[in-house]
Parts: sequence; C-alpha cells; structure tokens
Amino acid sequence: MKSICVFSRDEGSYGSSVILNHLKDVAEKQGYSVSICSNVAKVESDSIIVTHGLWASYKLYKNNKDKCQFSFLVDALSLSISSELKYFLKHRCITIKHLVISLLRWFKYSYQEYVILKHYKKIFLVSAWDKEYYERSFLFRRFSSKIIVIPNGIDIPEKLRGNKAVKKNTIIIGCISAWNDPVYFSTLIFFKRIWCEAVKRNPNLVLRIAGRGLTIDYKKQLLGYPNVELEGEVNSLSDFYNSIDISLITLCKEAGILNKVLEAFSYKVPVLGLKQNFLAFNGIPNCYYVYCDISSFLKRIDCIVNDEEERNNKIELAYSYIKENNNWEKNYLKLISEINK
Repeated sequence: MKSICVFSRDEGSYGSSVILNHLKDVAEKQGYSVSICSNVAKVESDSIIVTHGLWASYKLYKNNKDKCQFSFLVDALSLSISSELKYFLKHRCITIKHLVISLLRWFKYSYQEYVILKHYKKIFLVSAWDKEYYERSFLFRRFSSKIIVIPNGIDIPEKLRGNKAVKKNTIIIGCISAWNDPVYFSTLIFFKRIWCEAVKRNPNLVLRIAGRGLTIDYKKQLLGYPNVELEGEVNSLSDFYNSIDISLITLCKEAGILNKVLEAFSYKVPVLGLKQNFLAFNGIPNCYYVYCDISSFLKRIDCIVNDEEERNNKIELAYSYIKENNNWEKNYLKLISEINK
C-alpha cells in the first residue's frame, strides 16, 4: 500500500487538525496509508512526505534536504507580515516593540520561504492571491511554477437559518476571531476610524465580539467602546451565526484564506469586510459587502438592512460559491492527483 507521511508542527491545534483530518480522509479513500507526526526524526523516508506549514517545511529541510518533496505551505507568511505592517503604520497603530519583532519575522519568513520554494518539488497554497504575490516578487518568482493552489474547504452546516429580516431597532453585527496582537490592533483601528462615529450616527448598531484568546486586558479595552458585547469562546458556531445579522471582518492581512468568511457564507449570513479579506477567493461573484471608511460602512449597513432582495441574492451567491469551490474532498483530490504525478 502506498503511504503518505505528513509532518506538521500543529497537528493538535483546531485549525490544523481540520485540514489534516480532511487530507487524511481523502488520501485513505484513494488507497493511501496516512501517518501524521510532529517529530522530524519520525518522518518516514519510504513514504511520500508532505510537510504542513512553514515551520515543518523548513525544519525538514534543515534535518535532511533530500526528504523535501511536497510542502503544504498553506499561507505566504511574509505577505501576511508585510500587509499588516503597512496597514498598522498607515493608521499609526503599532508599538515600536511590535514593529521591530514584525520586521525580524518578515526577514526570517522571507528567507525560509525562499529555501522552501527552491528545494521542494511542489508547494501547495490555499490562496491564489498568495501565489500571485510570489509570482510578482523578484525573490520568489523563478520558483512560482511549482506552486499549486488548493483552497480550504468548509463543512456545510446541517441546519441553516432562513433568510431572516433584520430588525432596524437593534442591528447585531458579529465579529468572531482567534484573538492575538495583530487581530487586536486591526480591531482597534476599526473602532477608532469607524465604530465610534458609526454608533453616534446610528445608535441601533451593536457589535458582538466572540472567539478564543480574549485576554483580560483586551476585554477591558474593548468594553470601553460603545455598544459592544463580549461573548468569548463560543460553544456553537451555529448559535453564534444565528444570533447576528451581519458578520464583520476587520482583519487587515492579505495572505491566506479567512475561515471566518467561509463560515459566514456557509451559515448564510451577509459578510461585511475590507477589500483584502476577499482576495483569496478566486473568481468569486459579487456576494459580499466592502467598506473602507465611515461613509461606506454605514451605506453597506443600510443596504443589508433595507434591501432584502439584494441581501438574499448575495447570501445565495456566496453559499453556491463555497459549495462549488470549497469542497474538502474535491479540493484534496486535486492535491492527491498532483502528488500522484
């Protein structure tokens, strides 16, 4: 029996486990035996080796470059760092410490990505925009022909809410994320640039913030802003998305694919975000709402609340798009096919 050994640093984390479990399921249906390990010494040389993520790909290269075969790199982390830095500097929302750390990480990731693109046979990314970034870069473009885009899938919920009307007297906007410093800085910029003034103009707006990683300090500062509710980590995504009228994305990074966008699409909730939040979705129709300032934010809110026909049309377009383009089995069959070549 043919075997695949997946080397991953983060096999225990939720996001990684979803990807790895789906990959394992699809590969086993194709007749492969699949093992997943986080110890580089246990990587099986007689198997097809797939590394998952930047750390694992570079770790295997350092351990034995002859084993470098397929890197499921996932995201272009150097693009993630550079796009966040540009946004934070533009809006003057970054500490000197975070700036220095981010620059050091950018140099580190850029070097490691160069090594991986050079030495691995094929590189898999989840976003077409990340591939274009490598194609545009003088440093990486000579290796960009090795890159294949395999988008993340999404598990379609069994129970979906109907196309419910939005109550104009209380408009619940949901913002769910795994919270860390870049996510928090992005949200602070949103509060300072848009939210405070938006609530003054429309006091019926309520922002419901949820997700793991909300520290005591984060909570204290976020609750200092008007019309904010905190849920913390949610037990049920279905309950959360059924409780909100709009899913808000405030992240500024350009790299990767945003699972929270996929989730909202799958639960048939209208999505309002920045332009860069949708760059990963190749060929996506006009099925979401984009804001860039206070005026466009309030205008999009008004459209979602009052134009039921447009809102429902966008919801259905988004739902159809992910069913076609973000199917785990279909996409990972493509990955297995590339390995078979």
